[in-house]
Amino acid sequence: MNDAPANKGKLGPFAWDDPLLLDGLLSEGERAIRDAAHATYDVHALILGRAQTGMSAFGG
Repeated sequence: MNDAPANKGKLGPFAWDDPLLLDGLLSEGERAIRDAAHATYDVHALILGRAQTGMSAFGG
């Protein structure tokens, strides 16, 4: 007898941006903190980019 589930080995499409599907486990507040941290990192990257390249990120 084969007691294996019918969907064994059939996975949905892989989510490259959230491979462990942790985003669904976050509360709304935790998502807001995550998004704020990402935004802060982006601003720091812009500032650092100018310091390294001498080019303004904002066209000024």
